Parts: sequence; C-alpha cells; structure tokens
Amino acid sequence: MKALRNLALTLIVPVLVSSLSAAEKPEIVDEYLPVGKMAEAAAVSVVLDESLQPFMEKIDGVFASLPDKDKKELVGQIVPGQPVPYDERLGWTKDEYAKYLECWKLKQVQEVAPVALGIFASGERNIWDLAAVAQQGPLPMSTLKYDSSTKSWISPNGTLTLKGDVSYDDLNVYGAWSGKEWTMEKKTILSTLTETIIAGKTKDGKYAYFVYNMSEKNPDNVAIANQSIVLRVPVTRIAGDPLLEKAKAKARQ
Repeated sequence: MKALRNLALTLIVPVLVSSLSAAEKPEIVDEYLPVGKMAEAAAVSVVLDESLQPFMEKIDGVFASLPDKDKKELVGQIVPGQPVPYDERLGWTKDEYAKYLECWKLKQVQEVAPVALGIFASGERNIWDLAAVAQQGPLPMSTLKYDSSTKSWISPNGTLTLKGDVSYDDLNVYGAWSGKEWTMEKKTILSTLTETIIAGKTKDGKYAYFVYNMSEKNPDNVAIANQSIVLRVPVTRIAGDPLLEKAKAKARQ
C-alpha cells in the first residue's frame, strides 16, 4: 500500500498544484470523491453465498425450457445487481423464493485491490481530472474528466450527461446506497457504445461508491467490449474524520 501511495503522489503532483489554487469544488461529485488529494480506496467485487447455487441451477433449467416470448419477458424484469424477481414461470413456490432471498442476503463485498483515488482541477476552467491509480498503474477511468459547469463527465468517447438520482435497497449486491447516475449512448453503423457512471454513498454513511461501466455491442447485440469497475472509499477519507480534524485544530492553538 505504501508503494501505491508513493506512486499515486508522484503521478498527481503536477495537477495537485493547480487544484490548490482553485476556489471552487466540483459540485455533486465532491460528495463522493476526494477533491485535491489522493485517498486510499479499493476496487471491490461481490461474492454470493454458495447456498444460492441450487436455486440458480433450478431456475436456469426451467428458463431454458420456456418459450422465447416468456424468456424475453423474464429477462426484461431483471435489474442488474438485484435478485431475480419472483415469477411463477420460473417454477418456484413463494416459500422457495423466500429462502432464495435469505441466501441472497448472505452476499459479501470484498476488496479486490487497493486503489488511490482523487479528482483534481485541470487548469482549464470548470474541468476536473479523475485519478484512479492501482499498483499496475492508472486505471482506464483515469481518462475521465468532470465539467462542473454542466455537471457532466467527459470520456474519450463523448459526454456522459446527468440522468438523475438512483437509489438501491438492502437487496442490492452492494447493500442500501443512493447517489447520481450519468449515461452516454453512441450509435454507429458498426456498434452501439454505452458508458455509465454512478457515484453514491451507503445508507449508513460509511462508504462512497464510484461505479464505471462501458459496453459495446455490434448490430446483432453481441458484445464487442465490456469493462466494469467498482471503487469504494471510506467517507472519512473524502471529507476527513471530524474528530481528527478537531484534534488537529486544537493542537494548532
């Protein structure tokens, strides 16, 4: 982690100088990202409990035997990151579904790799550079810029506009959390490219999440490229620990 921290600071010193002179903060995202500094975060993933396996095997078998019309309807009901919704066509009883939900709740969020995360003034008015650095170097999302004047993200592929608020309950794979979502869709004769950013905080106020998704599909809806990463940072590393800041202020007196 120390080596990661040193690498992050080395990469970020040039923009850090410009960020210190900026009077404004990147509105909206300053709630979810460390501004003008690198903070210790982590790339995370979700591990589902093994007790879910029998349920998934059962509904997979039933699903495969259904007519295409039913398959399309059932797929349309699924929300990414949420449990499969109850439907009698999947062959389970309400009691079985209740047990399925209990097994689902045993999911765990695990840290995959340490990441140094922050957002910095670029030197160009209202434009902020995202920095996300892992041990192997900057993550692809480090190409993202935030325009605080339009409250939009800028990627090499185009502009992600603010779609609005998002909110997830306890059944979400990352637990109960809420925040903002930005999206972009770019269509050509060769493919459809979609980019999504979600930034939010957990209901208990302990963590902030930064989620980046990119997918590209050909005209036959076959995936050409897919990229997804979820970063989690303790809220105290964004705004600072109130007790620690109070102690520092007292020590300076």
